[in-house]
This record gives sequence, structure tokens and C-alpha cells, in this order.
Amino acid sequence: MSAQPDASQFELSAQQRCERLERRLERERQIRLKSEAIAERGLREAYLATQRFELLCRIADAANCSTDPMESLQFAIAEILRTYDWDFAHVLLVDRRDEDVRLIGTELWHAPQPDKMFAFAELSNRFVAWPCSSIPGKLLIDKAAVWTADLTANYGCRRSEEAARCNLRSSYSVPILQGQELVAAMEFFARSEVKPDPQLLETLTQIGT
Repeated sequence: MSAQPDASQFELSAQQRCERLERRLERERQIRLKSEAIAERGLREAYLATQRFELLCRIADAANCSTDPMESLQFAIAEILRTYDWDFAHVLLVDRRDEDVRLIGTELWHAPQPDKMFAFAELSNRFVAWPCSSIPGKLLIDKAAVWTADLTANYGCRRSEEAARCNLRSSYSVPILQGQELVAAMEFFARSEVKPDPQLLETLTQIGT
């Protein structure tokens, strides 16, 4: 008399097949998610590259159509703020009087909400940056864009306090060069955390040269 097959063996085998199928589906899902992430990252990078190119073109066109450098700078800082959704921009000029080189604030600034930035703008207009004495002052030494995560450090005491009141958190300081000579600087401030971005720094540096 032949032995009857144990039904539990079939149940176990079916369970194992289900587990293998679930693992296979999970692997396929992970592969699909990775593929979608790669495609999304590629689209994002293409969008940012186009955004940078169009920004450079707009600023270059405006500069070519203007005979006033300050007017061109005003247009440039406004376009940069609009493109990157930042909150305040300001221009400083190099002053070489008495053989002491420094950056001095100007009345050239822009903010999407100027009434909320007026006090900070007033301090920025009167601001003087000596070499290495503040974050903008570093431009006098290195002539390279500076990213700042914490505005409470070395940004000039009164401006740091006002930046905190305006909820400004991070900034980029960008040199404006004529050849190898520093002639001015642009400052950009944001309430949100702005992380260091080499391509963004390169774009801002291109605008300043």
C-alpha cells in the first residue's frame, strides 16, 4: 500500500514559492525606484543647467544694452534673487583711499519684500569690510566666492544681529573682477538654508567677471 503525500509539504512548498515571489517583486520594485530616481535627477540637472544658462544670457544682454555699470549690477542682483528665490542682495565697492583697501556698502540693494529688509539694508549701506575682518572682507584676500551657513559668525556684529531679526540664515558673497583686480562684490542672503553648490558658485563667479 503506497504512502499518502503529506499535505503540509505542499503547503510549505507553496509558502516558499510565495516568499520567493515576494522577494523578486521587492527587488524589481527597488530597481524601478532607483531607475526613476536616476531619471528624475537627470531631469533636475538639465533644468538647473538651463536655468543657469538663461540667467547668464539675461544678465549679459542687459549689460550689453547699458552704459551704466551700476544699472547693470542692479539688474543682475534682482535677476539672481528672482531665479534662486533668495531674500536680499547688496553691492559693495572697493575703496582704496589712503592705501587701505576695503569694501564699502552702497545703496544698491534689492529685496522681494523691501519693507521687511529696510533696516538690514540701511546697515548694509553703511557697512565697511576690511580684509579678513568679516566674511565679505575675505574677498579682498582670496577674490573667490564665499558661502556662509551661519550669518551670526563674523559678519559684522550689528549686521549679524539684524540678520537674525530678519531671519536670514545663509549667504553667498561673490567678487566682481576686472581682469585680476577686485572692484566690487555682490552679497546674497536667504532665510532658507542654502547649501554649498559648486555649479551655483561657478555661475555667480561668471556673472562677476
